[in-house]
Amino acid sequence: MLRRPLALALACLIALLAAPAAAHAVWFPAEPLDGPSAAILGSGGAGVAPDGGGAVVWRRTDGVFLSRLVAGSFQTPVRIDAGTGAGASEAAVTAGDGGRLAVVWIAGNRLYGAQAPSARAPAPLSAPVLLFESPTGALDGLDVDIGVNGTAYAVFRAPGTGGGDVRAVRLLGATWEGLAAPLDIDPARPAGVGTGRPRVAVAADGNAVVAWGEAGAVYGRRLTGLALSLAPQPISFPGEGTADAPAVSIEHDGSFAWVAFRQEVSGTPRAFGRRLIGSLYEPAVLLDAGYAAGAPDVALNGRGQGVAAVPTAGGAIGQYVGTDDLFEPPARLDGGGATETGVVASDLREVAVVWRGPAGDVLARFKRERQPWEAIWGLSRPELGVVAPGSLRLGGDRRSDVVAAMVQGEGAATRLVAAVYDRPPSPPFLPERTRFQRTSRPRLSWSPGIELWGVSYTVAIDGKVVGSTDAPRLRVPAPLREGAHKVVISAVDRRGQATPGRERVLRVDGTPPRVRVAVTGARRAGAALRIRVRATDRGAGIRSYRIDFGDGAAVARGARGTHRYRRGRFTLRAAVTDRAGNTGSARLRLTIR
Repeated sequence: MLRRPLALALACLIALLAAPAAAHAVWFPAEPLDGPSAAILGSGGAGVAPDGGGAVVWRRTDGVFLSRLVAGSFQTPVRIDAGTGAGASEAAVTAGDGGRLAVVWIAGNRLYGAQAPSARAPAPLSAPVLLFESPTGALDGLDVDIGVNGTAYAVFRAPGTGGGDVRAVRLLGATWEGLAAPLDIDPARPAGVGTGRPRVAVAADGNAVVAWGEAGAVYGRRLTGLALSLAPQPISFPGEGTADAPAVSIEHDGSFAWVAFRQEVSGTPRAFGRRLIGSLYEPAVLLDAGYAAGAPDVALNGRGQGVAAVPTAGGAIGQYVGTDDLFEPPARLDGGGATETGVVASDLREVAVVWRGPAGDVLARFKRERQPWEAIWGLSRPELGVVAPGSLRLGGDRRSDVVAAMVQGEGAATRLVAAVYDRPPSPPFLPERTRFQRTSRPRLSWSPGIELWGVSYTVAIDGKVVGSTDAPRLRVPAPLREGAHKVVISAVDRRGQATPGRERVLRVDGTPPRVRVAVTGARRAGAALRIRVRATDRGAGIRSYRIDFGDGAAVARGARGTHRYRRGRFTLRAAVTDRAGNTGSARLRLTIR
C-alpha cells in the first residue's frame, strides 16, 4: 500500500501550473559536427565546464570521436580510441575548468579512459588507458562526472555473481584507479542492470554520490576517495513496485544532493525526488504532476538551485528548485508528449529543460529565478530528420550557456549535431575618467564584462562605428574634432549577439588653459606678497593650479597664495592643468630689495 504522506503528495500535486512567458532569442538550432554518414552510431555525451570549455563525444563504426568546445566554437573532430579497436557500445565525457576533460568508453568487456589536464591552452588528450576488464561479459550503464577540483568518477555495470555489479573508477590528477569492491548492497543480487543503470555526481571536494537500481529498488552510496560509505541508503519506497532510472546531482558542499527516480505505484510509474542531507534522505517530492512517468532527470548548481524534469505522456514536466531548497509546483512545458528529457542549471540560478517529443523533434524552455518559463524553442532542424531515441545529451556552464548534442537522421543521412543556448555577452564598462582626452586620437580602455564563449567589441562614436577589436582597448583610428562626442562600446559574441555598454560623453580638448599671474604688495624682503592666478579654459575645464615661488619654497596648490621673499631676483611660475591633461603656464620675474 502507498503510505499516507506519499498519497497526500500524489493528491496535492496533480494540478499543473500554466507557464506563459516571453522568450529571449538566444537559442540556436542544431549545427552538424559530423556527417551525413551511415558510420555515425550515437552520441555519448556533452560535457561543459563552469568556465565554458568542454567537448562532445560520439561513436562511429570506425571509432570514438570527440570535438572540443573552445571559446564557444566546436573544433575539428578527432578519433580518441586509436589502438583499442573499434566497436564501442557507449561513451561519455565530462569537463572541468581550464580545459580539463575525462572521457570514458566501453568496448565489449573493457572500459577505457583518456584525460586532458587543466592548462592555459587546451591540452591534448592522453593515450587511452584500460580501466577495467571483465572476464565474463560485456559492460554497460556508463556515466561520468567531475568536481570543481578536477577529480572525476565513472560508474558502470559489470557482470557479477547476481547478474550485475555496479563498479566505479576514479580519475585523480592524471591517474585512473578502480574501486576494489562493487558498490552493490548485496553482490548476490542484480545491480545496475538495464534501466537501473548507475549515475554519479561529484562534489567540490572530489568525493561522490552514486545511485543505482538493485533488485527492483533504488539505492544511494557515497564514495570518499577510493572507499565506500558503510551506510548505503535505500531511496525508493519499500512495499511499492519496481523502482529504477535514478538521476543524481550534488552541490559544491557534498553534504547536499538530490536523487530522482521512477517507481511503480499502484501499477503506474511515477517520478520522485529526494534530498540527501548528510547520510539521510528527506521525504519524497512528486515530480510527474500526475502523469505516468518516464525516466526523470535533475540538475543543481553549486549552491543547490536547479531543476527536475520528467518525460510523460502528457508532456514534459519541469519543476524549479529555488533558493530555499524546495521544489516549486510542477509546470507542463509543452502541449504534447515527451519521450526523454535533459536538464542543466547555472550559477545564475537559471535552468533549461530540453526534451524529445513523440514526433522525434527536440524542444527546449528556459527559466530564470522568480520568472515564468520562457517560450518553447525548437532545437532540432526538421530538414535533418528525426532525432534518434536516447541520443539527447546536455551540458552547461556557470553563465547559463547550454549545449544539446543529439543524432539526427537515418542511414546515410545520419548527423551528429549540437544546438546551443548562447547567452548574450554582458555589457562592457567604459569608465567616466575617459571622458576628457587631449589627443584627437584617444586610446580607449574598458572593462570587458562577462562572456565565456568568445567576444569582440565595436566602438561607435557619434552613432558611427569607428573600429572593432578582440581586446578591451582601442586607439581611435581617425582624428576627432575638439568638443564633445558620444561613445558606445558594444560586446559582440561569436553568433553576432551585441550588448551595448552605457553611453559616455568623450570631450576632446587639446588646447591648454590661458594663464595670467598677478602679484600685489611691496616687493621688499620679508613683506607679504599676494599672488593670484587667473585661468580660462573653454574645453574640459580647470582641474588644478600650481604656484612655484622660485626661491626653493614648497609649491602652493591653488589659485591664490601669500609669500615672503628674501632679497634677490626670482622667477614666479604658475601652471594650470585642465581635465584633459593640458597644462598652460605663465611666469613673472620679481626683484626683491
